[in-house]
Amino acid sequence: VILAGVSAGAVGASLHWERVQRAFGPKVRVDLLSDGGAPIDPIKKRWQSWTKVWNMQFPKGCPSCRKGIEPLFAYYERTMFPKGNKMAFLGHTNDRVVRSFLGLPFFGKLYDSRLRQSLARFDKHPQAQYFVLKGGSHVMMVRRGAAKLKGKSGVTLSHWLRLYLHGSKKWQSTHPA
Repeated sequence: VILAGVSAGAVGASLHWERVQRAFGPKVRVDLLSDGGAPIDPIKKRWQSWTKVWNMQFPKGCPSCRKGIEPLFAYYERTMFPKGNKMAFLGHTNDRVVRSFLGLPFFGKLYDSRLRQSLARFDKHPQAQYFVLKGGSHVMMVRRGAAKLKGKSGVTLSHWLRLYLHGSKKWQSTHPA
């Protein structure tokens, strides 16, 4: 099963990944595809507000997940990755929509440094890969001509997604320039 989301739907899919896996049971693997839902913590007050206003539900075994995206990713590292579940992230180095949504300043390097920290966590796990392009665009899959988007390595998004879907050992992160 592929649990996919675009933009805010990517954030929702990421929050409910473990819940969907539980619903399908241990014999069915659920993989995550997040397009534009950068795994980056927002400013603290914003996260606290979202948690309260949206009545966000977190995995039962992760009380620290209430603190942000970082603890949620750490939880998935401990629980989902050892089972072989895959996580794919599509994003841009200067995503203006995500930057604004998270409350991060448009100037300076805070967004860039947080994105690079997050991508470094992906780099530790062969089942967690990303396709990140330079620029301020937001999502990829619903863009006209998305299939032909090329990463730094020259691989197209459509080829990268085929490798992901087929479980190829050649599926690798496309680093931004």
